[in-house]
Amino acid sequence: RRVLEQAGLGPVRMYPGLQEIDCGRLDGMPLDQVQRFHPELWQANQRQADCEFRWPGGESYSEFRCRCLTAVGTLTRKHPHGRIALVTHAGVISQLLGFVTDASPAQWGRYRVGNTALTEIDWEGSRGRLVRFDDRHHLQAATSASGVSAGTG
Repeated sequence: RRVLEQAGLGPVRMYPGLQEIDCGRLDGMPLDQVQRFHPELWQANQRQADCEFRWPGGESYSEFRCRCLTAVGTLTRKHPHGRIALVTHAGVISQLLGFVTDASPAQWGRYRVGNTALTEIDWEGSRGRLVRFDDRHHLQAATSASGVSAGTG
């Protein structure tokens, strides 16, 4: 947070509406255990067909999308002609892009991004337009100087 603010990219604020989906009682459980102990739920989630699917005690994909859109709507109203950088989770990005492209909230796998990837959406009112998706070129630039290899999706 401090580094971002010192770089002129602040102030940094936390927005609970941009947190990853609430997986309820299974939140934090390793995926192999979810698959082993909850195979029916795992298969239902993998089908990506039910907007009202939810992990026990968690939120549905429809509720998740609504939460994400409410948070972005709040931010865009606060900064109507500004630029906002959001650092968030792949699920949130997937839901925002699903909304922009009219994909079902259940289709979470359609727009999966890599870690630290850049995705840019231009919001105008209550609609968005995809500008850039899953851009990882900054990783190449950062690692080429150090000699470390970086994946590019």
